[in-house]
Amino acid sequence: MKRVLFLIILLSVAAEGWAQFRGRRSGTATNATGENNLNYANPAEYTIGGIEVTGLNVLDKNAMVSLTGLKVGDKIKIPGDAISSAVAARDASNQPSIAKALAVRVRGDRGVVEVFVDAERSGELLRDLRAGNPIALVCSEPMSHRTIQVKGQRSDVEPLAPGDEQFVGAKVDALVAHIAQLGYPEDGLRAYFAFTPSALTRIIFAASAAFLQTPGPGAGARLKT
Repeated sequence: MKRVLFLIILLSVAAEGWAQFRGRRSGTATNATGENNLNYANPAEYTIGGIEVTGLNVLDKNAMVSLTGLKVGDKIKIPGDAISSAVAARDASNQPSIAKALAVRVRGDRGVVEVFVDAERSGELLRDLRAGNPIALVCSEPMSHRTIQVKGQRSDVEPLAPGDEQFVGAKVDALVAHIAQLGYPEDGLRAYFAFTPSALTRIIFAASAAFLQTPGPGAGARLKT
């Protein structure tokens, strides 16, 4: 069956934080694209059926749509291959630690998430996770700002399995190509997402909760895990 997606581009000041506040106060949330029903373990292709820009009073809405590179009739995969992610934890005194995630993988329908980081740049995070503290992962598609947050009670830190290094490299390549379409220089992106292959580390956790964090009225809505 052909899937048609209606995109709403939200460009309000502090939209994400305000939307989360509204969502917590109201206790309800909706999303025009039906994002709460997406299966993040099984990407699907959608055809863009319409694009609407909201939250703009001065800027040219057509220009904003043009900047996204999207147009009606385009086919996009959700979740896409180009996902920018960050992973966080805390220590016993609730001091946060955070690191850039280079790639994320969901194991089928079991709710198990694998996150790949460069250990040389993630020392505090790995320390806190090895101590048995909770984990939080945020994944966002840069071009559309579609974002989810996944939480786990605890995690395991393990070495790579066969093929993981190639998997991470392919995901980084896809992300760099995706963001470069927005006008950012590829050299700078390569430097930002650079990693040491021998330092790659795998974090594994079972998702205990997931939340929609795409800017808009649905931000903060709990997703089925």
